[in-house]
Amino acid sequence: MEEDKLNSKAQFGTTTDIEIAASSIKTIDVTFKKAFKSVPTVVCSIRSGTTNPAYGSINAFVDYSSVTKTGFTIKVANGAASGVALKPNVSWIAIT
Repeated sequence: MEEDKLNSKAQFGTTTDIEIAASSIKTIDVTFKKAFKSVPTVVCSIRSGTTNPAYGSINAFVDYSSVTKTGFTIKVANGAASGVALKPNVSWIAIT
């Protein structure tokens, strides 16, 4: 039963590849497997094993106004000036 107790306070995941064109922002909606009792704090980070220096132009962040007891929205921005489409994953954790 300890696992159920932990899952009620924290959940985490990683997205599939997110293809994002240069100079654009893409949104990804995440739904929690189990609704929280209160709105959690959510953080996210780019996850990649690339050696491509263009990945320095990628940012991932939580749309803070979207966080609810049931999910949230990730925004991924590709700040590369042109021609570089990238496919990062985003890992996230939500904690109450």
